[in-house]
Amino acid sequence: MWVQFDQKTGRMLGFKFVLPSKFPHQAPIAFLDEPINKQVIEFSEYVRDGNVLDFGFLREWNAQFKTSEPKFNLQTVLIHVNGLYTEQPPIPFDEL
Repeated sequence: MWVQFDQKTGRMLGFKFVLPSKFPHQAPIAFLDEPINKQVIEFSEYVRDGNVLDFGFLREWNAQFKTSEPKFNLQTVLIHVNGLYTEQPPIPFDEL
């Protein structure tokens, strides 16, 4: 997805997810689809080892999906990832 860093610069950042066998009752596993960079993992609030994306919406999905709320869907995952990437791009500082 395209992420704008400021008015003049931005770049494409990869994102992928894996659907577990219990989907949609279990949250998809989301990944930053970029080369693993220790600096990104260390300073990001949501990128974990293995480039796994860990954020509230996915944790809430597993806890709350049994209520069958329509907000738990793949489109909403994309909206949340876009917001995370925009607010705190998962790239090394030297690329900003």
